[in-house]
Amino acid sequence: VYRPGYAEGALALTILAIGFAMKNILGTHNPILQAIGKSKELAFNNVVAAVSNVGLNLYLIPRYGIEGAAIATVASFLIRDLLSMVEVRHYTGSTTLSREGLSPLVVAAPLFGLAAFVTPSVPGTFLWIAGFMVSITVLYVAGVIVVLGFTPQEVMIVRSIEEKYGVNIGPIDTLVRRFGEE
Repeated sequence: VYRPGYAEGALALTILAIGFAMKNILGTHNPILQAIGKSKELAFNNVVAAVSNVGLNLYLIPRYGIEGAAIATVASFLIRDLLSMVEVRHYTGSTTLSREGLSPLVVAAPLFGLAAFVTPSVPGTFLWIAGFMVSITVLYVAGVIVVLGFTPQEVMIVRSIEEKYGVNIGPIDTLVRRFGEE
């Protein structure tokens, strides 16, 4: 898709992709701080992240090039989000990281390994790549449903939609009955 001219940036993109995945998990604490009125803490965390980003860039880019910049970016996000996680824990006594919240990683990890193993054999055309991504997504969703099932809250959402609109959601209803906690 991106042609050979972009191949040298593959490692940096991989570092950023993994970093952004971690940011998506830990970043849930930032809106909580905002919601409980801790804007000063958020501002402090952002300043610490920006300063650390600049410092790490100055140190890492001369040594590691674009990969160093990617590492600096990921590290600064992690610093900010870990600070927010500690602060949310301090102010609320809890955190968004829980067994239930992180359990989809149990399904994602082996699937990621499978995808990494199979990826070299996938032709580099747009349709093949799109089909591969859709296939991995369907496998992930199916794996989460089979391994983890539906929580009572998710079952309640499905039932509320059915009740509000007077419809039977068919295959989703079958999945909920089979893998849900009712």
